[in-house]
Amino acid sequence: MKKVFFGNLWVNIKNKNDLIDKIILSLSNTNYPSVFFYLNSASYYYKSIQNKFTISFKKARYIYLNSFYLGIIFKKFYSLRLEKINAEDFFFELMSFAEKNGLRVFILGGNKKVSKKVIKYLGKKYKKIKLNGNHGYFKSDFQIVDKINRSPSDILIVGLGSGYQEPWIIKNLAHFRKIKSIIAVGNFIDILGGGTKSPPKLIRKLGLEWFYRFINEPKRLWKRYLIGGIIVLKQLILSLLSKKSRN
Repeated sequence: MKKVFFGNLWVNIKNKNDLIDKIILSLSNTNYPSVFFYLNSASYYYKSIQNKFTISFKKARYIYLNSFYLGIIFKKFYSLRLEKINAEDFFFELMSFAEKNGLRVFILGGNKKVSKKVIKYLGKKYKKIKLNGNHGYFKSDFQIVDKINRSPSDILIVGLGSGYQEPWIIKNLAHFRKIKSIIAVGNFIDILGGGTKSPPKLIRKLGLEWFYRFINEPKRLWKRYLIGGIIVLKQLILSLLSKKSRN
């Protein structure tokens, strides 16, 4: 799938199966890591306040959709059916693949307690997998990159939170020696380790995970969702006006 732009940001992954296929394909690339980011309304907020986020986004190889509402926009106004993908939708399938194929995985994110809990849980669930990890509150990029390189790992799962994880990944990209795939997963590691409550099934089914997170952390998230949503709406209006003028 070619890049499909909405504003200056884009997606090129159709659905979960397409994402997993692209990750597996990237594992055969020994020259340079393939970077996987996701697109949601928060992406537009961070783009508006951080130039380094926009630069980082442009350097990713693959972008998957993580927004129910952007999915509606792409379907209704661009005639594209793009599946909303959460990390939990592909993570466990990817771990099973890694275990069966003797791949090495590094999990980066969460606080110390959450990180230890996640590594322990995954170690029990996937006993044959070669697993390493570290919490996300490290002080030195050099030390954590060195630890990842010494693991060494094929897949790097990064859950440092939207807006921070993207620039961090691109900043350190050239220093990873063995990594083949780098996948950004936002707060998924915190959810997996119990540091953040997982939305109920009904909330996930309705595509309202963002609202569930907002009511639990309004002070931290209001700008991300409110401003990001306004920017998305503005971009939609501009796109429609541009399309109308061409017709």
